[in-house]
This record gives sequence, C-alpha cells and structure tokens, in this order.
Amino acid sequence: MAEATGEAHTVAVDMGVLQDCVSQQSSISSPTSEHGKKEIAAFRREALNPNWVSSINGKIPLEPKKIKSSSASESCSIHRVPSWLRRKNSDAYDPKVISIGPLHYEKREGELRAMEEHKWRYLHDIVSRKQEDEGWLKDCLAAVKGLEERARNCYSEVIPLDSDSFVEMMVLDACFILELFRREWNHHDDVIFELDWLKLATDYDLSLMENQIPFFILQRLSVLIDSSDSSPPLVESALNFFFSNYSTVSILDIEVSEDSFSWRTPISSPTTFEDDREEIVSFRREDLNRDWISSIEGKILLEPEIIKSSSASESCSIHRVPSWLRRKNSDAYDPKVISIGPLHYEKRKGELRAAEEHKWKYLQAIVSRKHEGWLEDCLAAVKGLEERARNCYSEVIPLDSDSFVEMMVLDGCFILELFRRDFNKDWDVILTHLL
Repeated sequence: MAEATGEAHTVAVDMGVLQDCVSQQSSISSPTSEHGKKEIAAFRREALNPNWVSSINGKIPLEPKKIKSSSASESCSIHRVPSWLRRKNSDAYDPKVISIGPLHYEKREGELRAMEEHKWRYLHDIVSRKQEDEGWLKDCLAAVKGLEERARNCYSEVIPLDSDSFVEMMVLDACFILELFRREWNHHDDVIFELDWLKLATDYDLSLMENQIPFFILQRLSVLIDSSDSSPPLVESALNFFFSNYSTVSILDIEVSEDSFSWRTPISSPTTFEDDREEIVSFRREDLNRDWISSIEGKILLEPEIIKSSSASESCSIHRVPSWLRRKNSDAYDPKVISIGPLHYEKRKGELRAAEEHKWKYLQAIVSRKHEGWLEDCLAAVKGLEERARNCYSEVIPLDSDSFVEMMVLDGCFILELFRRDFNKDWDVILTHLL
C-alpha cells in the first residue's frame, strides 16, 4: 500500500513477500549438469511435432534473401533506407525520374521508363563514337563481368538478378552517368539540361542512398570510353555536374564537399587505356554469351517510344507532368471534361466522350458556314504541318498520320469556334455551364 505524507510519497513493502521473491531468484542455477538439463527441458522432446522441428532445422542453413552476412564489411557501402525512416516520408527516398543500380530495378519498365530509353540513347551515341574500336562494347561487358562479384558485395542485400542482367544494368547505368557528365562538361544540348525540372530531378536521383552503383565500375569504364588527355578526369567532371546545385553531396561512393572528396571504399586508379586494358578487361570477351550481346546491340538500335531525341530542341514545348509530381495529386493534372491534343487521347472514347461529341457539333457548324472544299483545305494544311506539330511534343505520339491530323483539325476548330462564340456572346451549353 502507498501512504502519502505531505508532498513526499513513501511505499510500505511486505518484507515477507520480498524475502520469498529473493529466495526464488537465488534458487535458479545455471544448468551445468544432466540433472539441470532435465529440469529445464520439462516438456518431453518426444512429444514435439517432428514436422515443426524439421522446418526449423531447414530454416537454419538458408541463404539470406535480404541482408547479407557481408553487409558489415568495408566493401558494403550501398544500403536501403531503414523502414522506420521511410515511414516519415517514403517519396523522399525514391527516384523521381531515373533508376540507377538494382534497388529500384522494377521501376525501369514502369514509371521510370522514359529515362530508361534515354540511357539506351546515350549508349548508342557512345557506341557510334567508338566505331573504330571494334569490340568496344564487348570489352565493357567483359570488364564488368570480371568485377561482378565485387560489385554485388557493395550492396547490403542479395540482388535477385542473373549475371547477364546485372552486368547489363551496370554497363548501361555507368555509361549513362559518364555520358551525362561529359555532356555537362562540354555544354552539349540535351533534354536533361534544357528542362530545369528534369536536371534538378536527375541531380536529386543520383544523390539518393538507394540509387547508386559502385564508383570503381565508373572508373573502369571511363578509361574504356575515353582515354584521351582532353577528356576531363572522372571526379572533376562529377564535381562539375553536381556543384551547380549542392555544396556537399554523397554520390557514387564518394563523399564530396567544397574543398575535398574521398571514397567510401578503396579503389585503384587506372589512368591510361593501353597500360590498363588487360587489367580492366579481366573477363575474356570470347566467354560472353553471344545471344546476350546481340540482345544488347538490338536495344541500342531501338527507336525511343517515349522521350524523343528532339525533345531538347526549342520547338519541343509540350511535356508530360513528371510521374513524381503526379503522385502527389494525379487528378490535378488530368482533364476533367475535354481532351485536347494527343496526351490524353485514350480518354476520348471513355470518360470525356460527351465533350468529344460537342467538338464534332462545332466542326459541323463551321463546315455549314464555309465553301465547298474548305474541310479538305484544312486537312491538307495540317498535313503539311504534321512533322512540325509532332516535334512540339516531348514524346513519340503513337498515332498514324491520318488520325493525328484529324485530331489536330478537330481540336483546333473546336478551340477557335469556342473563342468565336464567347466573343460574340453566342453562348452554348459549354459556355453557359462549364466555363
């Protein structure tokens, strides 16, 4: 029982109960004898479920699927963001436009597909410059094959990719980063540098903890890609790329600040192509899977389906809202009643069908006021502008020529007729109720 005395509190303890507790504690001894084992194993082992015991024995030798036993070693430098930290703001740790390395690999064919195509375009441009060096791509793949185990050990978890897929990913991502640094250094025109939001998002993604590849992969491939004295040193070009926006950054296994840089893991420094080619290409190119090589060469030649090479030009002015921005509030960027242009074309036969029918009414009204052959003139005029119109969009428009031109004429006539009716106070159901 507790007794209160003024402001101080005291507790009355039953000493008899306390002595019994102390006696019980002191009676517990370490099981050092057979008698002690029998006392602890009070449940008969024969009565245990044998299937349950077997399942436990089976779990004991299993290889880990997530955290590896080597994750505490110095070579392991790329980790997942802890789940308890992710719960605060998961989006802060996810790439917005590009996946680098294996930890967000599954997003490459989904929301990050556009930049995945851009990586292959970069690799295509590098291969085109290396035409005189026959077998260059095979040397890159062989170099990374020889470093595969070391690269895998940089990750704290088991990477569930087969050898060819892992090496292909490393070569593609490393070549993209190196080419990105080169283009920034040489002030090369590129959609990433033309669009401020895309450059910032790319900077951000390359700084993410889960979006990394080992620096020694970049170092080895940089020698194979360009060993000329005129090319900027790798670290110097990395600093040039990032320091326009950050004073301190952790990137590509490097800790970078305004006046210094350091590597998180030990690396060697091959500085010349001729002296180090045998060291770099430690895996024989003849041992590479020919079908795998052919599939990579095929991907390099593919035309992009999303971001076009012309998307960095001044003529390209119509873009998708970035997927990372859409995740905040997707509805804010979708049309509510009417689709204009090709980026929401698929909704014309669905939720936006009512306004689509109204467009045709507007076109009918215009045709009724015009001379014979007027519609053919409109279609012919837009046919002549089709290529220029397509180049205004940052992505490839998957419509055939006739469908694209028909859409442009219909949407253009609707907008012009809408403006005319509003100007003349000739209001209809749209102007009265929807605008």
